Amino acid sequence: MFIKNTYFASIENFLNYFLPWDNYGLNHGNYIYRGHSKTSYKLIPNVLRPENRDSLLHFYHDRPEEKDKLKTQLYAEINIINSFFKIADRRGLKLPVSHILRKGQIDHSWILSIANNNGVWLPDDLHEIAALAQHYGIPTRFLDWSHDPFVAIYFALENATAESDIHIWKFDTEKVRLMSMFNNELKLLKFITPPYYDNPNLNAQQGLFTHFETILSSDSLSVRDKAKVDRRPLDERIYNSIDDEFKQEQFFECITLEKGCAGRALKYLKDFGYGPSRIYPGYKGVADEAKRMHFLDARLTGL
Repeated sequence: MFIKNTYFASIENFLNYFLPWDNYGLNHGNYIYRGHSKTSYKLIPNVLRPENRDSLLHFYHDRPEEKDKLKTQLYAEINIINSFFKIADRRGLKLPVSHILRKGQIDHSWILSIANNNGVWLPDDLHEIAALAQHYGIPTRFLDWSHDPFVAIYFALENATAESDIHIWKFDTEKVRLMSMFNNELKLLKFITPPYYDNPNLNAQQGLFTHFETILSSDSLSVRDKAKVDRRPLDERIYNSIDDEFKQEQFFECITLEKGCAGRALKYLKDFGYGPSRIYPGYKGVADEAKRMHFLDARLTGL
């Protein structure tokens, strides 16, 4: 099956499932993980989520009919990244090298120049700055993952409510890499890992990103353009990209912990060493963990 669904009602069995020495043991080397605090969440990057279209409305000159046009979407995306770059640069913060942003020639004609050369979006030159911006809350086409399943579990539990199950997505990256050797569509799926050495949060979280590139063309971005924004979830895009004979292969596993368990699971996770001070190295993470030690009982009651 393309997506295997695994369900746990027991917190202990759920957490044990991710231990490589447990009876359920997994080979973690080929997999990456992402946590969702609600079952309604899909594997869609923030900037492409349908519910976020209205937040970009000012880029569409308050014309709602523009919201699903690819050209307008790309213009909105690059403007957000460019604003992050310019503000951080003015404040003297260290930034990845981006020749495109450093030149400061970001406009519709620049996007059209990429399309005229049948280039891809997002250009390689912008990957590292987009990854940095994404890590600090800027919406991009990147989707966050972790090599460490317990980091994914932490983020799912941290934002969970008493009324929702949580999902941990497990993604077989090696299967995609092997299949992409013979599949041009899958060649567009990139796994992006920025340098860890200068990003303590990303290092602690063992983070990386997936990005499905879009091939641009002059026809798709013409004045009469009909090209629409592709908002399909990652799993759906992969499924639609592969031949029927491979659709019974397992690419993903969606592992569910039933609702009402998040509070106790979060306490177990903290005792296992996955608390704010580990996820967010530095004084802020330490302070958050210290405060939680005194308010944990109240949190458990709520979850």
